[in-house]
Amino acid sequence: DSDTDDDFAIMYSSDTTSHPKGVVQIHRGAISAVYTWLMQGAVNRAACPTPGQSNPIPPPPAIFVETPLFYVTNTYPVFLLGLIAGAKVCLM
Repeated sequence: DSDTDDDFAIMYSSDTTSHPKGVVQIHRGAISAVYTWLMQGAVNRAACPTPGQSNPIPPPPAIFVETPLFYVTNTYPVFLLGLIAGAKVCLM
C-alpha cells in the first residue's frame, strides 16, 4: 500500500552553484501534474473546437521516448502522460 504523500521518485538537480541535489517527489505531485496536462488538452479542445469536427481529438497512438527516464522532462510529460493517455509507449 502507498499513500499519496509517500515518496514517488528522486530526481537530481543540475545545480550550478554546488553539487547536484536530490529532489524528492511524492505520488500526489506526480499524478496531479500528469492528469493536469491530460485535462488541459481536453479543456483546450472544448474551448477552441476545430470547425467541422464533432469528436474530441484522440490521444496520440504512440509516443517515442528517446531520452533516459532519469530526466524529469521525459518521465512526466512524455512517459507517464503517454501511459495515462492510453498511448503505446516506445522506449529507445
